[in-house]
Amino acid sequence: MFDTPTVLILGAGASMPYKFPSGRALLFYIRDSLISGLNHISIGGNPDNLNLVCKAISWFPFSDVSIKSFADALSKTMHPSIDAFLEMYPEHRTIGKVAIAASLIPFENPDAITKRKRDELEWYEYFFNLIRHPDEIRKGNLSVVTFNYDRSFEYFLYYAFMNSYHMASARAIDLMNHIPIVHIYGNLGAPHFLDKDGRDYETQVDAGNIQKCIEGIKIMPEIEDTHSTLPQVHSLISKADRTIFIGFSFHPVNVQRLKLLEHMRLRIVHGTVYSMMDGEINRVEQTLSKYSVEKWYLHKLDALNFLRETNYL
Repeated sequence: MFDTPTVLILGAGASMPYKFPSGRALLFYIRDSLISGLNHISIGGNPDNLNLVCKAISWFPFSDVSIKSFADALSKTMHPSIDAFLEMYPEHRTIGKVAIAASLIPFENPDAITKRKRDELEWYEYFFNLIRHPDEIRKGNLSVVTFNYDRSFEYFLYYAFMNSYHMASARAIDLMNHIPIVHIYGNLGAPHFLDKDGRDYETQVDAGNIQKCIEGIKIMPEIEDTHSTLPQVHSLISKADRTIFIGFSFHPVNVQRLKLLEHMRLRIVHGTVYSMMDGEINRVEQTLSKYSVEKWYLHKLDALNFLRETNYL
């Protein structure tokens, strides 16, 4: 399966089967939570009854003026995601990271990724069973680049390695260390099984967990300033024989600024364009052509059916 270097590039669509919101849905959830919370306070409501996003914001020293300014700006923006909004409004980045963390932590439910359902198959499980043997991972040919903050993919693999390959935690961690998993925009804290100061995969929202998320989440200018993540991503892509996009929208800004396609050694792209209309797919093809991609194989399939109906892996 992994006889040659392979990079999976995951977008929001890769996590959505596990109940995580799309970028647009996350923006609206945060916006609506802020408006609801401010209305609740304005009529003298009990602060203990605030929604989770507003409660989390109240644990940090943000002024009422900055909270209202953030809510007003977010309610008027036409940006497609909270990430794009925060890139243009650096004054709201910290409060925005708190809101992102408080919104996403409740979705990190272990049961959602570890409890198998008799009549429902999801793509993590299907992908895992394509691996067949831990030696496939030890070849060191699999790497993952994800645009998602959640850690569901790595936690699933860690759990599956332990409970399917009869491994103790230490051996499962060793196997995980053969798979570089790079979060372009950071994550909701380092996984606890890899970092003793990291976060468990759990739904508990408190000030300590939020702080770990603030430290983990990165907005694009912060990534460019640190120059730590992008060179690793470019190196992985430049060495890959297969570049496979799953749940990725091919937004021109991400493609251009992250230079994902410019560093490909083989000018071939495989990927999903699930739920896209023909005009949108044409624009994706134009983007690929602009960056000298020679061949592309785009499928109107979700992640699971992409794996089931193709043999790229």
